[in-house]
Amino acid sequence: MAQGPLPTSTGAGSVIAALRHREFQLLFGGLVASNVGNWMQQFALGWLIVLLAARDGHPELAPFYLGLRSLASAGPSLLAGLFAGVIADRTDRRDLLIWSRVVSAVLAAALAGLVIVDQINIWLVLALSAASAGAFAFDMPGRQAMLPDIVPSRDLFSAMGLTRASMQAAHTTGPLIAGLLLVPIGIGGVLMTKAVLFIASVFMMLPMAQRPPPPEATAGTMLDSLKEGLRYIAGEPVLRWMSSLLVIFALFGFSFQQLLPALAVDTLRVGALELSWMVAAHGAGALVGAFFTTIIGGVRARGPLFLSAMLVSGLLVIVLALQTTVWPVLIVLAVVGAVQQVYMGVQSVTLQLMTPGRLRGRVMGTQSMTFMVAGPIGVMILGTLATVIGMSSALLLGGAATVAAACVATFRAGCLRGLRGGEEADRAALGVSSPEESPAD
Repeated sequence: MAQGPLPTSTGAGSVIAALRHREFQLLFGGLVASNVGNWMQQFALGWLIVLLAARDGHPELAPFYLGLRSLASAGPSLLAGLFAGVIADRTDRRDLLIWSRVVSAVLAAALAGLVIVDQINIWLVLALSAASAGAFAFDMPGRQAMLPDIVPSRDLFSAMGLTRASMQAAHTTGPLIAGLLLVPIGIGGVLMTKAVLFIASVFMMLPMAQRPPPPEATAGTMLDSLKEGLRYIAGEPVLRWMSSLLVIFALFGFSFQQLLPALAVDTLRVGALELSWMVAAHGAGALVGAFFTTIIGGVRARGPLFLSAMLVSGLLVIVLALQTTVWPVLIVLAVVGAVQQVYMGVQSVTLQLMTPGRLRGRVMGTQSMTFMVAGPIGVMILGTLATVIGMSSALLLGGAATVAAACVATFRAGCLRGLRGGEEADRAALGVSSPEESPAD
């Protein structure tokens, strides 16, 4: 596909326009439930690991254990993620999402049971986290590839923005709910609540129509399909640069949030309640950034916006590293959350619109796998560094690496600097000839 201008708005006129469509309502409802459950588990497991490190007599190893937990999910994410996009293009995407969430619910319930009967340890947390990451690897490519199938082209930006907004709203509310529930029901109860929410999301999605893939989608072997998707990414300069930058961003610019429990205890000297504020502040900022995604189609200078968001994100991580009290940290986390969501929103929109429908699952799956693998490795790197040189110094290095990558791309990636919008290109990319047409209608 030749490089060209990317789209502006299709004229929906409302950030919630996608909610007019029944299929999207069902998908969105299930997404809200599962996202809240995911963030409740993220918070509960982070705090559980800090407590287990202290119980074992090595509280100073908490950052290392947090990194190890993230790294444990990288292997399954890589193995599953390599073929998750292929499967999303070769099977019914609704069924793929449902089974992914059923498995995730079972794993969360098992983890909750071990905590409740006090048979949990670091290694069991790592093992079940790895299995959960493998199941979740199938969720994102299936969901993102499904959007153009259930939402008309004129409302696609609204759908993309709302799905990201639901994630970030959960980023805010999930940790707050988990923090409030820790005392009355404990960590095991919080994890069991995650399992219940995932089952609820499955029931919300069951009424959605099944959409079997076209016969040509299953032609050839899965390996052939995987190679075709990778060749497409390698042959598109914009996608190639975005994929490379995503590795750096996930390694050093985004992974710090998994280390917030260690930052709270070691640097800020605060407890679980303040930690929930910190995670919620980052999520609240990201929610604002996600809503910006709903109007991203109207931004013509999309490439400069993408590069600027990465640069500012790295600078804000450096500012975060210099803080020693909780209130300034809350402000910085909110701002960095907004900026990072803009970065990821621009990337998501660009990938959706530059990729043919038959390849969309593979392209989105590759990006999802990159993020899910590089992120945990970044947590491991920064967590190990924090154990040796302290949290502040580790965050400084992570922010500096992000800034450096953004600067290199700004000067060398002309395809990104010149990335612009255009409404005609939007409709052409989606395979329609007017704003009113869509495969979903």
